[in-house]
Amino acid sequence: MLNGEAYDPSDPELVKDRNHARRLTRLFVTKDVPDGVVVGGNPAKVIKRV
Repeated sequence: MLNGEAYDPSDPELVKDRNHARRLTRLFVTKDVPDGVVVGGNPAKVIKRV
């Protein structure tokens, strides 16, 4: 990756970071967001209507 190192998807640090990112992503439930609305934050708040 850096300095010409090969990418190893099973690298423990990358696995930890990937799992952490997945957990954070699951915190944002988007199934309840109406069409035409942009939301952000947790809890989600309407940023703008499109």
